[in-house]
Amino acid sequence: MLSIAVVCAAEAQQTDSSTIYLNEQQQSSLRASDDTATLSIGGLELTFGERTPVMTLGAYPTKNESRTKISFAGINGASYNHLSLMEFGFCQLANTDYGAYAAEDHGFLDLNNGKSIHVAFNFVTFNTVLNKSRTLGLSIGMGLSVENYTFSNDLTIKYSEGMMRPEPIDPSYKKSKLVATYLHMPVLLDWNIKKRMFISAGLNFDLNIGGHTKIKFPKEKYRNCHLNPFNVGATVRFGFQRLYVYGNYSFMEMFKQDSAPKAHRMSVGLGLWF
Repeated sequence: MLSIAVVCAAEAQQTDSSTIYLNEQQQSSLRASDDTATLSIGGLELTFGERTPVMTLGAYPTKNESRTKISFAGINGASYNHLSLMEFGFCQLANTDYGAYAAEDHGFLDLNNGKSIHVAFNFVTFNTVLNKSRTLGLSIGMGLSVENYTFSNDLTIKYSEGMMRPEPIDPSYKKSKLVATYLHMPVLLDWNIKKRMFISAGLNFDLNIGGHTKIKFPKEKYRNCHLNPFNVGATVRFGFQRLYVYGNYSFMEMFKQDSAPKAHRMSVGLGLWF
């Protein structure tokens, strides 16, 4: 819950009297000095009054911050949170095994890497620091992960005779892809390095809530994709201030056992704050 607390001169023994705090935890503030004004919200600072506005980013906890915090959609989030509201990158299928298929069917899950997109949204984040120096922390997120696997060949896939099989399509179709949607929960241990960089590593827990193939144009969908309903994988992040690169790899197969080629989900990209 956002609140406005104006720090008066009588109460400002440790703070500047020209500072207005926008929440009770004194994490967001508006302060003025000389001919500039600085707005600070959750580690992001925007300075006005100079010839060109200057924006700086900070992602590390201060002594005034609460040790444990829950935020929704990134609002009033902890500065030591290393799970951004949105992650955007590219997805791939790794360690694909066509052992159960005839030789002529091998490779039907080959992807157009530049058009195979991974997007994740962390709508709720829980964050806590684990030591006095606040260099170690725990971050847990809850949100959605959507993966678009765009096929590189003129085909789609359909379940037939107990197996997922390739089905040729006319080359005039603009795009053929498989879309998988998951309830997504990353659990990370965070290590802040020299108050500038950080490394995070942990696990992703994913519950499949939808999957379909799609070809266009004309538009056509097929929903019986036999995706594995539950998935666990590793995730790592390396960042500087409020920007990071991430990598995800699933330990479990993407499709149900013996219903499709063996393949593991993998994605890389950027974590973005707005």
